[in-house]
Amino acid sequence: SMLLQYNPYGSKLPLSSFLHNQAEHSEKSNQLTPLHGPNDDDNNNNDNNNNDDEEEEEEPPVNPVTVSTRVVDEFYASAVEFIQMIHEGVSTATQLLGSKNNTDVTEAINFFCGAHLFGIESAETGLRKMLMLVWSSEAGIRDALFDAFQHLYLKTDGHRGEAAEVASRLIGLTDSISSAELASLEEIVTEMTRKRIVSPPVVHHLWETFLERAGKLSVVQRRGALMLLSMIANGDPSIVK
Repeated sequence: SMLLQYNPYGSKLPLSSFLHNQAEHSEKSNQLTPLHGPNDDDNNNNDNNNNDDEEEEEEPPVNPVTVSTRVVDEFYASAVEFIQMIHEGVSTATQLLGSKNNTDVTEAINFFCGAHLFGIESAETGLRKMLMLVWSSEAGIRDALFDAFQHLYLKTDGHRGEAAEVASRLIGLTDSISSAELASLEEIVTEMTRKRIVSPPVVHHLWETFLERAGKLSVVQRRGALMLLSMIANGDPSIVK
């Protein structure tokens, strides 16, 4: 989590984007014309032979384009290596979710929150596994899970259209979800509703999504909205009255 927070490569680290940008930069670099011709080194050697009396040889001029290209190459190579290291850490963090040590579990939760916010694609698998911590007998782990879920999926900052964004994030969780993960999600959403954390505007947008008839939304999205409305109704039956 600290590695991600203070990384020098940016606030978003999707590996696919960095690999694409790296390949694109490499292709452009190969098209650049070097400052010196292919025979410049031979010419320089001949000139040096004719100036043996000189104590020091004059260094060739530095090509700023070449230097800049090299710096960018090194940046992308270093960034890709760092991001791949984070992806490799996802497997270890997933295993820590099942640890008997509460500190290990909460550290894994923090890792997946950070990885998700920084756009690490493989973090999504860990986030879904994380949902099942709702069945933990440890209150501290459950509290850490609820805090993480609220921060990742229900956080709002007052801007226009945020209810639609929250609803969309929740609907995304229902796509390709296993039965065990779905049961866990239901428990979390129900509890969040009881605590009044799921706002009425979000519920309203879920209803709009489910009732949409213009063909703008997919069946999967509408089904996800219905599933979530059912979960919310467990915590607050008034939404179906």
